Amino acid sequence: MILPFSALLLLIPLKLISLVIVTRGTVSGNLKPDRVSLILWALAPLIGFAIAISNGAPFSAIPLLLAGAAPLFILGLTFFSKHKPWKTGTVEYASGLFSLIAIIVWIFAHDPVLATIVAIIADIFAALPTIIKTWKAPKTESLMMYVLGGIGNVIGLATLTVWTIPTAGFSIYLTLLGIAMMFVIAHKSIARRFIR
Repeated sequence: MILPFSALLLLIPLKLISLVIVTRGTVSGNLKPDRVSLILWALAPLIGFAIAISNGAPFSAIPLLLAGAAPLFILGLTFFSKHKPWKTGTVEYASGLFSLIAIIVWIFAHDPVLATIVAIIADIFAALPTIIKTWKAPKTESLMMYVLGGIGNVIGLATLTVWTIPTAGFSIYLTLLGIAMMFVIAHKSIARRFIR
């Protein structure tokens, strides 16, 4: 187990490096984040953060707070970049709608386990537009950002003293999502190695 203060000392530099990478990529136009995913990716982790805090996991919830704040920052960058963001279409709107419905269900869920599961479902819908976009155009996302995010989530999990769905569920989900995104970004490179 990592001590909470040590985890903070590791997490903050990871998040800062990740934000520098995404800031440069977004402003230069090399990265094209999906705005719908960014908005929803901010909401769901912040909900997960609130759930984890209310269930006695203050330090392990910090990665969730950072995971919610980072998309808001990146969303702001998309409005200042001279380059056009990824085009919003039917998939984004449908995913956004389902994610918002899940968030509304969370608001009325009084059971922390149900609330965590609903928050994860909301985030899955939020992730779909970015997963689809990245499968089509892998270079529109940063592999290193997901690698650093995954490391941060693992560090957060390592601080846990109580392993329950409300305290660990969302962090485990974010770790798995990060692994999935790494594969989606690298899938063409991986395929080329095996096709040769």
